[in-house]
Amino acid sequence: MVSGVFTSQDFVALTPPAILSTLGFDQTLEIVITNSEGTLVKGNGNDEANLPRADPMDLLASNGIVYVVERVVLPTLPIGPTVATTAGFNLLAKSMDGTGVMNLWNGITDPSKTFTVFAPTDDAFLAMGYDEAAIDALLEDDPESLKDILLTRTIDGQVLDTAQLADLVSRGDDTFVTSSGVNITLALESSGDLFVTGPNNTMASRARITVRNVLATNGIIHIIGSAILLP
Repeated sequence: MVSGVFTSQDFVALTPPAILSTLGFDQTLEIVITNSEGTLVKGNGNDEANLPRADPMDLLASNGIVYVVERVVLPTLPIGPTVATTAGFNLLAKSMDGTGVMNLWNGITDPSKTFTVFAPTDDAFLAMGYDEAAIDALLEDDPESLKDILLTRTIDGQVLDTAQLADLVSRGDDTFVTSSGVNITLALESSGDLFVTGPNNTMASRARITVRNVLATNGIIHIIGSAILLP
């Protein structure tokens, strides 16, 4: 997703290769070539032999334009650096570095592992009462408890996008065991919103997924702007 409205004719007017910044997570799209058959786009992780083609038809929406692509636009970074290099996740980045979770989410601990991560923003950490000073204190006195906070936002061994999560929830499979061993529950509202509930969340305090399906090389990230509360 990029900011602004680009019609297929706008892409024709660009001089390839043109680089467009996506919304968040320091990923870019490269417009490689545009012709009557569509536009070839290159994500950070796509190779030249596997470039997705965007259909030339402009699907107009009230707030922009949608293009159908024939292949996935691939990311290039694992979960750890994808989150750590993005504004609004300073407290998560500090927590990952200090607890070893960065190595886990980076694929260093085990390159074969995949994850679904519900990544808390700085606002979510502050809602839990953890500002930078509190995180520094935990890293010095009790880093394992901070590690558990992160692992309770991680589903190990599964890459679940929100469509899959919604399907599971609609079939009654709404409880997920996290990497810390603590269960979280997901709820699907009629609006289509997905909410994550920890053991100590109430209906009013549960965490809504605010940004969905951020792809990484070893999994998928969903952004939550409030706290998953632990026992």
